[in-house]
This record gives sequence, structure tokens and C-alpha cells, in this order.
Amino acid sequence: MKSKKNRPIVLIANSSWYLFHYRNLLIKTLKKNNYVITLSPYDNFSQFLEENSINFLWYISQNAKEINPFEFLRSLVRMIFFMKVIKPKLVHSHTLKANLATALTAYIFNIPNVLSFTGFGRLSTNTLSGIFLKFILKFILFLSKHKLSRNSLITASRNRGAFIFQNKNDLDFYYKHIDKKKSYKCNLIYGSGIPEIYLKNDRPNGYGWDTDPERYSNKIEKVNIIFCGRLLVSKGIKLFLELAKSSKTYNNYIFGSINSKSKDYIKSKEIEEANNIFHNIHFLGNIKNPLLTINFQRPILVVPSFYGEGLSRSIIEAMSLEIPVICSENATSGVFDEKMLYIAKGKTINDYSDCIKNIYRDYTNKNLKQKLSYSKEKCFKLFKEDEVVKQTTNVYKNFLDY
Repeated sequence: MKSKKNRPIVLIANSSWYLFHYRNLLIKTLKKNNYVITLSPYDNFSQFLEENSINFLWYISQNAKEINPFEFLRSLVRMIFFMKVIKPKLVHSHTLKANLATALTAYIFNIPNVLSFTGFGRLSTNTLSGIFLKFILKFILFLSKHKLSRNSLITASRNRGAFIFQNKNDLDFYYKHIDKKKSYKCNLIYGSGIPEIYLKNDRPNGYGWDTDPERYSNKIEKVNIIFCGRLLVSKGIKLFLELAKSSKTYNNYIFGSINSKSKDYIKSKEIEEANNIFHNIHFLGNIKNPLLTINFQRPILVVPSFYGEGLSRSIIEAMSLEIPVICSENATSGVFDEKMLYIAKGKTINDYSDCIKNIYRDYTNKNLKQKLSYSKEKCFKLFKEDEVVKQTTNVYKNFLDY
């Protein structure tokens, strides 16, 4: 049997895209002193994970609303097999279903584990799904505080793991409904952070909002509206398209991918029709760091999401580049406020149009520069990716000397 020091650290998620997009720096950092294995379903990003880890293919549904018992059992058995062979010194899992499978497997083998919850959102606000969420979280907590032993099915297991929450709303929900006594170690770490490239990037001339008083002009001809993310209905892509069609004064750019296997994704036909019929709508597909590729004036990022993510990465990326952001109340995650961005009061295109008018107002009143500078400063202070990685590895240190 391998000594614990030589055993690998395993990172798990419900997509290879997630691990590559949000945990790539963490994987690279861990690789310096550890064997790193990633466990995730096959997708277009699996090959990139193989550059810095040993990637084992593992399937689990991305639908957080429901659990197919047979499908989940198949995923669980496969994970148990992997862990029995790998014998990791630590497992770090992300997303609810993957966390449940990891908690069960860690309970069986008494493996130190860290579970990251990437946003309760819709599940915590709906009555029926809220009951489901609370049951799953209580079960995960029970498994995390116990282990399977030769003498008993239920044996207390101390200091074997921790939970990570990406925003205070989710952490407060957990303490209120799941663990009122705060009996298990929990950590608040804001998302995955802003990659260093956003902090160092020099933008081209003519980019962004001309807020220099010496060159100031209150004449606004057109603004460029941006949607950046997976093209999910729950992330607001249909509302964005309605907004794009509502005015010819908006140029509209859509960055993101479509997955035909998921019911929540918009149909590719709808995107193609909008792209062909409306000349002010441009579908640019899935591009790495899309906000760094734009070079036009007066961009606005719109995030009309009710998905319930832990912390929107596109929001902090835009703020770090001094791009005004309009988002839903849900997308603020209890982290962002109106000092940092513009929050739509409802779910209609008029609510988002009003926010665009507010940006016009702040621009013409010469208040926009102050707001964008404040947002950028906050981002650099709270959301650096290397700081998130440092906080995460500090959580690991509570359970092992790696």
C-alpha cells in the first residue's frame, strides 16, 4: 500500500469544463507537490485536464433538480471502484450530486474530503425542491461526520472534512436549516476568482467607456450588450434575446455553448434564427476568456440569470475590466450591490432596459467612472484567483500535510 504522502489528491465535478474553467490554477498548484487525479464526465475540455492531471472519465447527471436513482447508483458504484483503486489522501468535490456521491464514498473508505457547494439558488427558493435540498444536505452532513467501520455502520469520524460555500446566502441557508449548532467545519470562499490575465491585461485604445473628462462626450449612439455563459434558459438567454430584439440601438453579442443533451439549454435553432434574422445579434460561440477578446466601445454585460450559481465569474471578470454589469437579483448571490453594478428590479425586458437607461444617466452625469473604478478595486481586493487557491489549499491543510 502506498504511504499517505504519495497518494493522490482527487478533484471531482459534474463536467470537465467546470474543472478546467474554474479549478485549473488549483490543479496546477497542487501538481507541484502532489499526484493529481481529476474525475469528471467526458466533454470538449477533458483533453485540457490531461495536461496537468490524470483524468479519469466518470459520468453523473448535471440536472440538480432531480436524481434518477438508477443513474445515480451507477455513478456511485463507479466512484467507489475508482476510490478503492486510487486510495486518495484527499478528495475535493464540486456540485450537489457529485458531493453526495463523494460523501457516500468517503463514508465507506473514511477518506478526508472537501465538498464545495456551487450555489443553491433555485433549489433553496422553491418549496418542493427546497425540501429535497434540505434532505440531501442533512444526509451529506451525517455522512461527513461518520464513517463505516468493521464493528459498526455508524461510527463518529472527527476532523475528516469540510464544506466550502461560495457566497454568504448559501452559508446562511445551511446554518439556518441544516446545521444550527455549527457542528461541522464550513468555509466561505468567493467562487473561483479572477484569473491573473484579467488583472494584467492592457486594453486597446477605443475600448470600453470613454470616461476621461478631457475627451468626454455625452453623445451615445449605440451600446454593445454582451451575454457570456452557458446558453441555459435558467441563465436568462431567452430574456437576453428578447432584450436584443427590442431595440435597434443595441448591438448584441452572445458568447457560450449549447448542449443538446440538456433540457435547460436553448435550442440551437433559436440562436441560428436570431443570428440570421436580426442583424444586431451576433452569436460568437464558446471562446476562451471572451471579455478579453472584445475591442468595441461602450460594452455592457447582462446577466439575467435565475440559475442560482454560487458566484458569477463573468460578473467579476467584467468588473475587473471596468465593464458595467446589469444582473438579476438572483445573480448578485448576496455578494454584489448597487454600488458595484446595476440590479434589475424584475424579470422583464423593461426592467433591464431601465438599467441601461441608468447607465446612460450615470455616464452623462459623469458618475460612471467612479462606479466602475470602485467595482474594479473591490474585485482586486476580494476575488483574485491565486488568493482563492491559497484559501482552498489552507482548507486542505486542516486534514493532511501535503
